[in-house]
Amino acid sequence: MHCKSSFKSWVVVFSILVFSTVTSSIGITVPAISSANVKSLSSSRNLLNCVGYRASKDDLIFVHLKTGERQTSQKLNLRVLDCDNNVLRAANDIVGDLSFIFTNLNSPLQIADDHHFNFLDRFNPRRDRARKDKTEVKYGELLDSFAESSLVYICFDNVFYDRSWSFKQQTRDIDLRVQIKNASTVSNVNYNEFAKYFSRISLAEDRGTSSAITKLEFTEEDFEEATSMLTAQLDKVSEQLKSSERILNTLKEHESHLRDVNEAIFAKYTTTSIAVLLSIVIFGLLQITFFKVYLKRKRIL
Repeated sequence: MHCKSSFKSWVVVFSILVFSTVTSSIGITVPAISSANVKSLSSSRNLLNCVGYRASKDDLIFVHLKTGERQTSQKLNLRVLDCDNNVLRAANDIVGDLSFIFTNLNSPLQIADDHHFNFLDRFNPRRDRARKDKTEVKYGELLDSFAESSLVYICFDNVFYDRSWSFKQQTRDIDLRVQIKNASTVSNVNYNEFAKYFSRISLAEDRGTSSAITKLEFTEEDFEEATSMLTAQLDKVSEQLKSSERILNTLKEHESHLRDVNEAIFAKYTTTSIAVLLSIVIFGLLQITFFKVYLKRKRIL
């Protein structure tokens, strides 16, 4: 596939594969565009807010995005295109973290649309010519180092819908991380690289020994056994955490009950104290009044 030459002036193209994996990270600030301005939206002719990568037919492209929070009256849309403006992936109003995987249209992982068969094609006089053209194309692919590869573009549109004079447009900052892996080597996992992460896990625990992983070759069976043991330990820790949560909830309920009892006791104590003080005052006044009346009758006062 051939791309527009003007693309080179404003987009970065990662076209060199180191071994079988390419990893890149880039920060992008996407300006806001009006929803009415259709020509400003990303396409194969407008790659202003796009980042391009060259992918061969056996490549898997892993993408991770950090898009931040949603903005008022604005939407961040994602479009993954190729040079022929084919949409490989699309998502509207993306927010937060987003991860996805895609391939170009030349990938053998794509579902080939060759299951339509027409019996009359066997009698087509152009059939031999088409077969010859296919043979020439295959020879051309062998001579072309970029055969069955294409440039794919990851594009962003920061669209706003509020057209009032008081609306303030805001840019959108994006953290784009792309990892390109060759599909033929993804399945070839070197399990020895994972051995160091299980160095404290005993593979022979069920056999009654306590030796750690000391094998020179850490096979897939060892990896599965280690992960199974790790899963069992995590399940045990999870059950302990759930038990601790239940205990904490029980203590919380007891604390709440005791607090209610304490508040009830304090309320009753306050009411009783006020009642006792009022009783003392009333009985004291009655006693003073009685003695005053009694002494006046005896003409002592």
